[in-house]
Amino acid sequence: MKRTIFLVISTLIMGNLHAQKKIETSQPKLFQKLVVDVGAVPLSTSFGNPQMTSYIFSLGYQVIKRLDVRLNLDLFNVFDKNREVNSSSNYCERLFGLSLGLGYSALKGKGDTFFKNTNLGFVGKFGAGIISESREQESLFFDISARAHISTIPYIGLGINHQMYFSTIEPDLTSLYLAFGIDF
Repeated sequence: MKRTIFLVISTLIMGNLHAQKKIETSQPKLFQKLVVDVGAVPLSTSFGNPQMTSYIFSLGYQVIKRLDVRLNLDLFNVFDKNREVNSSSNYCERLFGLSLGLGYSALKGKGDTFFKNTNLGFVGKFGAGIISESREQESLFFDISARAHISTIPYIGLGINHQMYFSTIEPDLTSLYLAFGIDF
């Protein structure tokens, strides 16, 4: 009886091993999971007097097929649009932003259609703004943007950035912006 049960179980296990269809995984290799993003924000409008432009550099890692985690380095140029360049007060303040963020690809084009290289993604980040001259933390910020990749051209994005300053002299700055860049 024990021998019959053993033979039945062994046959089922051995038969099941060969009957399973081999599933080929298309997991990218380690270097294919790295995400690099380089961009610029040349146009923005702020709710208040100061204006902002920025340059973006991000390095990330693809956690799953549509989601990546990023470490971002931003160079913010915050300038007063009502002051003259030659005035004695500060016309432009430079902040380095160091932040942690997520990138998510919501929609991807299919197969051999016109939209095969089209992608709509979202990027969110939260970090600290540091004054470049004194190396002191000046603000906390969050940034949310939607980015569209159309064919093989660089992305075009719309986003919102909110700087929360620690000083009582400068008000918080919220900017709506247009971004351009490449990522791979």
